[in-house]
Amino acid sequence: MRATPSKDGRYRFDLRVTFRVGESELALLLAASRAGEDIGGLPERLSRKAVVEEVKRYLARRGGDEFDGWSDDLDPDEARAVEEWARSVVQRAFPELK
Repeated sequence: MRATPSKDGRYRFDLRVTFRVGESELALLLAASRAGEDIGGLPERLSRKAVVEEVKRYLARRGGDEFDGWSDDLDPDEARAVEEWARSVVQRAFPELK
């Protein structure tokens, strides 16, 4: 890896991490990224690219092992609704993962 100067002048390198995920993991990560949002305001569909970008942003913010407790602070019905929404979006965007 080669370090390059950042905007603040400090040298850093890009660390790329690969996560091998299936439908369940993608849906869980997508649901975690939207936890606490109004279920009625969530889009019915997202493109493959939008799902991947949202999951990447979430992982960059939270890390790979932090999503297990994403619904701990939510009402169980709300958590279930967000997870069902996420699973539906992932199934539409990635039909080959079924």
